[in-house]
Amino acid sequence: MAFNQESLDRVAIQSRGIFNKYVYETSDSKADVLVAGYFSQSRFSIIDNDETNGKGWNHGIIECNCSDGVVIAQIDGATGSANLIPASGNGIAQVSITHPAVNYFVTVVGTGTADLNPALGGYVQVLNGFAETLNKNGAFITLADGRVQVLNGGVVQITGYADVSHSENNTNVGAAFSVTRDGVTTLSARAVHSKLPNNLLTGGIGNISGTGTLVAQAGDILGLALASGTSGNVSITSSSLVFNFIGIN
Repeated sequence: MAFNQESLDRVAIQSRGIFNKYVYETSDSKADVLVAGYFSQSRFSIIDNDETNGKGWNHGIIECNCSDGVVIAQIDGATGSANLIPASGNGIAQVSITHPAVNYFVTVVGTGTADLNPALGGYVQVLNGFAETLNKNGAFITLADGRVQVLNGGVVQITGYADVSHSENNTNVGAAFSVTRDGVTTLSARAVHSKLPNNLLTGGIGNISGTGTLVAQAGDILGLALASGTSGNVSITSSSLVFNFIGIN
C-alpha cells in the first residue's frame, strides 16, 4: 500500500472557498485508500489548503479507481484521510459457498460440550471459502479471504445459513458470527447449532441458520466461525451470509 502523487489530479476547481473535485487511480484496494492519513502527502494539501482563495482540498470530493472498484469519498484536510460518503439507501452484500468441486472444510478441535457456547472457545473462522455474489450501494467491501468489511459505522444486520457435515458420526456443529475490530476477533454472544445426521458418505448433511444485529464501527470485518463438540473436519456444502447496512451511527 503506497500513495502515488503522480496518479492524483484535480478535475474541478473553484475560488469561493467551497470544495474541489479530485481523481485518483491506484493498484491499492478500496480499503487501502480509506486508511487514515492515506492522502496526507498530497500536494493539494498545500496548494489548495485553507490559506488559499479556493480552500478546496479540505472537504473536497475524491473519486478513486482502485484495484477492486471505485470509491467516492470526502477529504479530511487535517488528517489527509478519505472518508467514504455514505451511500444513498441501505447497502447490502452477500458472500456464498455453492457446492464447491472440492469440499471446503475447517478442522476443529472438539469442545466436548453440547451447547457450544462461543465464550468457551473452540471456534474456527471460515477463511478463503466464501466468494462475493452481491454488493450494492457501497456500504461494504469483500476481502480476499471472503470476509466482509464495513466501510461506515452503523447498524448492520447479518443473516446466514450453512449446510454442513462432519467427518465423524454422532456430532454437533455450531456457528457464530465473528467480528474483527482493531485486530481483535470476538464472536456473537450465542451460537446456533445442530445435531448432525450420521452416515457422512451417504449425505449426512445438517442445516444451521441464524440472524443477528451489530452496531458496527468503520473498518469492522465480519465473518463466520464454526465449532463442534467432536474433533474432525466440518465441511460446508453450501452457505450464504447476507449483510444489510441499516443506518449510520
